[in-house]
Amino acid sequence: MPLVAMHADGRFSKSKGDRNLKQWIMVFVLFVFLVIGLAFGLAACNKSSSGQKELFMQKLQSETNEKIISLLYDDYDGDGKYEAFALTGKESAEGGEPWFVSESVLVKLDDTDWCAPPEVVLIGGKKFIKYEKIYATGRPLFLLCVENSKPQSVLSGGAQDLQQIGDGTFTVQQNTLDAGADGTGRTLKQYWLYYDNGFHEYGGIEITESELLEFNGAESVLKEIQAGGGVLKNILYRANHIINVNYQTPQGMNRYINLQYDDTSVSVLPTDHNGGVYLAALLPEIATYPAAFHHPRV
Repeated sequence: MPLVAMHADGRFSKSKGDRNLKQWIMVFVLFVFLVIGLAFGLAACNKSSSGQKELFMQKLQSETNEKIISLLYDDYDGDGKYEAFALTGKESAEGGEPWFVSESVLVKLDDTDWCAPPEVVLIGGKKFIKYEKIYATGRPLFLLCVENSKPQSVLSGGAQDLQQIGDGTFTVQQNTLDAGADGTGRTLKQYWLYYDNGFHEYGGIEITESELLEFNGAESVLKEIQAGGGVLKNILYRANHIINVNYQTPQGMNRYINLQYDDTSVSVLPTDHNGGVYLAALLPEIATYPAAFHHPRV
């Protein structure tokens, strides 16, 4: 029963507690309407997003007779507009043709090679899309991002197997024919990248044998090569504390030894492969090089 108070003229009025109760009820009702409104808004937004995805699929289907094997749909550049990366092909096929779809763009990303389904790669809070081309001898990749609702190439050029390693940098593999001096024999070699507003490769500069010998531990490495009759070809020095020593055996086989250096010494890096020739850069268009050789402390 509501509390009431009598005025001097005999009128009754509701107490302060009753008025507070009415105010709380009004606040609660407004809160309920707000929650319902947000729920309807989110539902409408999801319905709109789902509808646009269907339109993208129809748009893509109008350009190809192949089945849509995979479609990744998201706002990849954070501008509030959605895009899609897709793969089309035969249902039973291992791969297919890569596509990009947005409100204003529909483009096949590669006209010649079949690719595996696209994957999202998150780097530095940014979304990238990775495709891998399907070859009998390897899977070279190409990495893309979206800018202004259009696809932009980030990595390509024959690198494969992009991996992020413990220190936040990346490795890719070169898969090529360079085991023998005659250009035969397939090899796999690791190259090193870092991300700083885009991908960059740690390119190498040539240093001399005498400069390498300034590091403790280098002499034993060179003696091992010479003991097997190997001929030193060149030495590549990289800013990520890696040195590649390229040499050739008496049988005409290309070999290398990878070294890790610090301020005073070098140590041999273990590897599953040691065939082939290291280049100054696998991806020269994105490579950065040491300004100079930094002499070790003695």
